[in-house]
Amino acid sequence: MVLSVAGKITLDQAVEACKRNGLYRARAAHEVEWDIPAQTGPLPQRKAFFTMPVTKPCFGVAYREEPLAEGDLKRELLLDMLGDLVVGGLTKLYRRLYDEALVNPEFSGDFIAVRGACAVAFTGESDTPRQVVDLYRRKSSGCAARAWTPRSLCW
Repeated sequence: MVLSVAGKITLDQAVEACKRNGLYRARAAHEVEWDIPAQTGPLPQRKAFFTMPVTKPCFGVAYREEPLAEGDLKRELLLDMLGDLVVGGLTKLYRRLYDEALVNPEFSGDFIAVRGACAVAFTGESDTPRQVVDLYRRKSSGCAARAWTPRSLCW
């Protein structure tokens, strides 16, 4: 629950008001346990297709990464920057996709990391999603052979 207050009120006054109205029951902190095993091996599902009432098809390309180790801030920051380095608004790839009207400004890259899983995804809307994915894969296939550095990602 989130409590938001405004006006000339102090934190102590807000807490006291909550206590008077039965909204304040301090509890001991507890640890949340995740029962998500780390996946290895082949992907359970390589492609998924479904229909929705949208004006343009939505698509995504995702890559499974090794789970983040707790406290690995360096890798977390690199994964966070990866989307902008690959398809950010100033990259040659994004400019080509956008200038050829293959994607709209919503096309982007991002990552998600939870305990036991991590993925980098490039998602967006396009009338020609297969063409976008093919171009992305052609441009990124050379990166596998060389180091992933900010310079190597500026196709």
